[in-house]
Amino acid sequence: MIHRRRFGAHHKKPSAAGTHSSIYLVCAMMLFWTLSEGMVSFIVPLKIQNAGFTDTMLGVIIGTSSIAGALFDLVACRLFRNIFYKRIFGFMFILCLSFPLILMHAGTLLAFVIGMGVWGVYYDLRNIGNFDYIARTTVRSDSTRAFGLIQVFQSVGWILGPIIVGFLAGEAVGWKPFAAIYVFLGLAFSFFIALCVAAGNKRALENSHKEKECRRGTWSEARMLGSVGRVLFPTLLAVFFINFVDSFFWSIGPLFAEALKLGFLAGLLMTAWSLPSMLLGWHAGRIAARYSKERTAYGAQFASALCLIPIFFVSSGVAVVAMVFVAASFAAIAIPAFQSMFTDYIEVRGDLEKEIESLEDLYTNLGYVFGPILAGFSSDLLGFNTTFGILGAVVALIGFALIIVDRRDTVPFVQKAPPLICDI
Repeated sequence: MIHRRRFGAHHKKPSAAGTHSSIYLVCAMMLFWTLSEGMVSFIVPLKIQNAGFTDTMLGVIIGTSSIAGALFDLVACRLFRNIFYKRIFGFMFILCLSFPLILMHAGTLLAFVIGMGVWGVYYDLRNIGNFDYIARTTVRSDSTRAFGLIQVFQSVGWILGPIIVGFLAGEAVGWKPFAAIYVFLGLAFSFFIALCVAAGNKRALENSHKEKECRRGTWSEARMLGSVGRVLFPTLLAVFFINFVDSFFWSIGPLFAEALKLGFLAGLLMTAWSLPSMLLGWHAGRIAARYSKERTAYGAQFASALCLIPIFFVSSGVAVVAMVFVAASFAAIAIPAFQSMFTDYIEVRGDLEKEIESLEDLYTNLGYVFGPILAGFSSDLLGFNTTFGILGAVVALIGFALIIVDRRDTVPFVQKAPPLICDI
């Protein structure tokens, strides 16, 4: 999204060895980065509560991170030039190194909002960097596998990070968790340095379309975002809802787990939601290669939502955990398939890369803006079981409609995409 390519140049396909080694450097970098991020996600609510804010304000403060990310998506096309994934990851590290310092000393509403804004922006940079890396170094047939592989390592970090900080912090957040965060960020940065000197920087396109390089004005950029958004709306809507569901689990999932009265096994609910990404991310590429990325993505999202509907009727905690695990298993297959679809769109229309990545990030952030708000309101009004049952029914209905509406095999994106708009 935030780099400008010189069109018309001939790109060589990266060697398999270079791509194979660099993808594991990215995976290792993301493992340690998400370990620190998982620790931050555990610390933030504790710090906000210790500062005397109510649970309602806690949700509003945390939601500002996604609002900041969404606003960043809208302006990033205009703010950045000549940047690719190494520079994106570099900016990400600069911001995420500053965030623990802000969080450590935060005590006022303004300080927390500023910190959440920084969090939202650097989290977006991570997603943008992953997309740009895979688009540049991975051929289309391997992109789902690459996204699934990165998802596996990120899931390990998200699972272990809160566990580690739980041992270090408990209810009182001292200096030890922040020291551990910087240790993991340092390890992640060391793999980033290794990535910077690794091979495999050239785009994996065998035939680059020669396009006119131009600089768009603000109004032209807005028109382009609107045009591309209309073309990709079914896929963008699917991305919104898959992140919308995820936000429900991360906002009220721990409270639901306590309500299920599982005792010391209460943590199993969130583990059931997180673990399948680590177990099944390896196989997402193989499934997509067999059934096509579109069928895999939409079908798995639909199946995942269906698995949440029975929660409405079930009172057994063990049964709920089992249904959540199955739903998460389908979601773990759908997510890398959707991400790979966007890299395909970028490969077909490289002139629209910034707009495509910007819109994908925007709809992701919107899912995390509206999800926690509706999750908290619905759980207070209807209860946890009813909330997740209705959530599954609504998303399943929309998912079924998207399966019918989206026909990319019959109407290729290259025919539907708008032309390049330039200011004269």
